[in-house]
Formats: sequence, C-alpha cells, structure tokens
Amino acid sequence: MMTELTHLSRALQSADNAITGMQEKWYTCCMNALRDHDPDTARRILERVDALENFRHQVKQVRDAWRSHKKTLLPPEPVSDSEPEPGRPGTSVHRGNDRKTAGQKRNFFGKVPKGTYTTPEEFEPYVIRALIALEGSSGPLKVIAKIEPEVQSILTDNDKELLKSNGEPRWYNTVRTAGGVNLKKKGILRRDLPRGRWVLHSWDAAFNLLKQ
Repeated sequence: MMTELTHLSRALQSADNAITGMQEKWYTCCMNALRDHDPDTARRILERVDALENFRHQVKQVRDAWRSHKKTLLPPEPVSDSEPEPGRPGTSVHRGNDRKTAGQKRNFFGKVPKGTYTTPEEFEPYVIRALIALEGSSGPLKVIAKIEPEVQSILTDNDKELLKSNGEPRWYNTVRTAGGVNLKKKGILRRDLPRGRWVLHSWDAAFNLLKQ
C-alpha cells in the first residue's frame, strides 16, 4: 500500500515539474518575440502560458489535498488479540489510547485553511502577464479587469468581500499592492510614474519572477 501511495505522490510532483519546465520554454519564446518587436506573437504565447498555469494550479490543488489526507486513507494497523499487562507503559492499551488521542488531534477534514486571503505575491505573476499582454503599460483597473477571469480559481470568500471604504472587493486592493508597491520595489515596474500608471521597466526581471 505504501508503495502505491509513494508512486502517486511522485507522479503529482513530476507533473508539476514538467509543467514548470514547459512554462520556462514558452517564457523564453515570449521574451524573444518581444525583443523582435512582435507583441502579437508574444500575446499568443502568453495565452498558452496562462492555460499551463491554470492546469498547474489544478495539479497543485490535488497534490496539496493528497498531502493533507493521505494518512487518513491508510488502512489501520493490526491490533494484537493478546491481553496486555495492565499498568505497563508501551503495551497495546497505552498504544491504543495514543492512537485514539493522535486521531482526535489530526482532524484533517475540519482543519482551517492556511490562508484566508490571497497575498500580493500570489497576484504578482498575473499582473506581469496582464501588462505584457497590454504591451507593457496600463492602469490598475484595466489590469484588474484583464486578470479577473484568470484569478477566480484562487480567490477566497474573504478576497471577494466588499470593503466599506470604497465598495470594491478586497482583492482589488491586494492587486494594487502587488503592482503599485511590490513590483515597483523589485524594479519590475517603473517607480517614477504616478500611482495610477503601471509600466514594465525590467523585462528580464519580470520573466525571472514568472519562472519562479
């Protein structure tokens, strides 16, 4: 049984690695197209990259779910029918109690998710791909509209919550932090422009982030 479980874990990891390798090759093709001043080809390539990214996200979800639940799928260990000596630590009585206690602590199916919000770092690749598709320059709202269909799979209920301050979903502000703060600090976007204008500054840095 453990052999089959190990093979499944390795297969999921191999699929993730293979998709990442294909993405890196497409990013290189996209960079070459942009250097050749061929934005139409670059946009078509990015469509394939986006499709791969969506598939990779699905593989990652399956892999994470498998890591969380695989222990609950293992068959129980056989319990000895022999009567244990009472009061001795390490006998089947104590082991049985330990197993019960451990089982109560490992409530996988009722566990609270690790993150209740999508982080700015998670939005950074989406912002970069949107800007590349928009020929390297755009405003935050146009970028948000561009990535909205793509990010639906990663948005949480808290991301979609409307803020009292402006009536917008919370994730809009997170995207603004990703582009207007993080990517400018990293030198990927120009820092000398008004807050409402995002322009790619370092294409190499942008593609390096996408490869991560």
